[in-house]
Amino acid sequence: MVRYGVDPVLRTHSGVSVVADDERAGSAVASCYVLGEHAVVFADPAAVELVSTFRPDGLPAEVLEDWQRFGAGVGAEVLGVGIVRTLVTEPVRVEGIAVVDRDDPRDVERLRVMLAGCSEDDVDEAEIDLDELDPIIRCSETGPGGALTAYASAYSSDNLAGRWDIGTLTHPDHRRQGLGLRALQRLTWDLVAGGNEPVYRHNADNLASAALAERGGYAIAARLAAIRLTAD
Repeated sequence: MVRYGVDPVLRTHSGVSVVADDERAGSAVASCYVLGEHAVVFADPAAVELVSTFRPDGLPAEVLEDWQRFGAGVGAEVLGVGIVRTLVTEPVRVEGIAVVDRDDPRDVERLRVMLAGCSEDDVDEAEIDLDELDPIIRCSETGPGGALTAYASAYSSDNLAGRWDIGTLTHPDHRRQGLGLRALQRLTWDLVAGGNEPVYRHNADNLASAALAERGGYAIAARLAAIRLTAD
C-alpha cells in the first residue's frame, strides 16, 4: 500500500482491493475509494468478508453507484459521497493568520465563540470537536487576539500513510471575503514547510468547499462513498 492502501500501478487496472482498517474496528463502516481504474475498500476488519463480495458492474465512473447499491442490498446505511484532493500547486505563504493553540484556553474560547455562530452541519463537515481539536490550526481574525473569522486545521491519519487531513470553516458573517482561502493557504504552507503532505476532503455536494479547495491549489485525487453495515 503506497497511496490510500494501494500500489500506484493498480490505478491503471480495473478491479477491487479490500483492506482491513484497524482504525474502523467496531464501527461497521466501509468506504470505497475510486483511484483511477481501481477501487479500494477500507473496512472494519469484521466486515471484510462481506465487502469482499462486492463486484462493480459498470465503468470506473459508476463504481460508487454500484457500491451504494451493494450497500443497500446488504441492508447498510449509506453515509455519504466524498471527494479527496491533493495539492498540485506551489503553496503560498500568507501573513496575518493566527496560529491557534488547542491547549490555550483563550484560543479554545475564541473557537467556541466562532462555532456558536455556525450551523451544526458546517461544524460537522469541518469535523471540529472542541474537546479533541486538531494539532495544527490556523485562523483569520478581526485583529490580533480578536474574534476568529475563518478556520483551517489538519490532523495526521494512519489511513493516509502520514498525510495530513484538512478541515475548513468560515463564519457566515465573514464569507465571500477570501478569509477561508487565506487560512487554508497558510495552513498548507506550514504543512508543506514541515515536510508533510496535505489532503483536502469534502462532501461531493459541497460546492463551496470544492471551490475553496480548487482556489487553494487542490485537485481531485479520489472519489469515495461510505456505508455503515447494520447488525443482523
